[in-house]
Amino acid sequence: MLASQVRPGDLVLEPSAGTGLLAVVAEACGASLTLNELAPTRAALLDGLFAKATRRRHDGRHLPDLLGDAGAFDVVVCNPPFSDLQAHLIASVKVLADGGRMAAIVPLTALADI
Repeated sequence: MLASQVRPGDLVLEPSAGTGLLAVVAEACGASLTLNELAPTRAALLDGLFAKATRRRHDGRHLPDLLGDAGAFDVVVCNPPFSDLQAHLIASVKVLADGGRMAAIVPLTALADI
C-alpha cells in the first residue's frame, strides 16, 4: 500500500520516522525525503542511514507550525505514536499539499469512529 502512494520525485515526510523503515520504501520509490524524529538515539540513526534526506528533530504534533514548507508535501507516511494519535494525524494532514496523499499505520480501534 505504501509504495502505491509514493511516486518518483514526490516530496515525502515521515513525521515520526523512528528507525526509518517507512522511509526506506519511500526512498526506493524515488522520493525526496524529510524525516522527523524527536528521540536523539533514533534521530542519530537516521542521520547515518539517510544522508541525502532533510532531517528534523521536532515533536511531530507541532510540525505545521515549525516547518517553513508546511503544506508542501506530496505524501506523508507515518506510524504515529498511538498515545496521541489524533494530534499526530491532524498535524500530518496539515502539511500535505493540495491533492496530497497520506498512508498511516493506526490501530484497528482508531477506525471504530469512522
